[in-house]
Amino acid sequence: RFDPLLGLYDVSYTLTLKENQNPVGGKWTRQNGFAQKLLTTRRTFQHILPFNATGLGGNAVKQKNSTTIVAEAVNVISLDAFWSLIRLTVILRGDAIPVPVHERDTNVLPLSNLAVRVLFDAPRIILGKRGRLVNLNI
Repeated sequence: RFDPLLGLYDVSYTLTLKENQNPVGGKWTRQNGFAQKLLTTRRTFQHILPFNATGLGGNAVKQKNSTTIVAEAVNVISLDAFWSLIRLTVILRGDAIPVPVHERDTNVLPLSNLAVRVLFDAPRIILGKRGRLVNLNI
């Protein structure tokens, strides 16, 4: 049922209910945030892959909190600093689980049966265009 969600996406636009929300990148890309005073957002991506396609789920069982994992999400935020001399990349990997029916129906805008929630792991932060300066999990 969730196969139509799979794909590699360049996130160029999002629609939010509240004016100051930023679902793409959160604190890393928020216009009034500290990060945007030093960094400029270069690109944002969201990849929805088949379950454990990256192998980073380790010995992941296809269940998390008694909910079936339907896909794997990888979000990438690429930022530049100091006139594009330094690149910072933030990568988030997580497991996508279906949004329960009772939550889909009580939303302000009803959600389709393809709606998922992603339970993200800790972010990986990479400094430098090739990741040689700093490459760490937080």
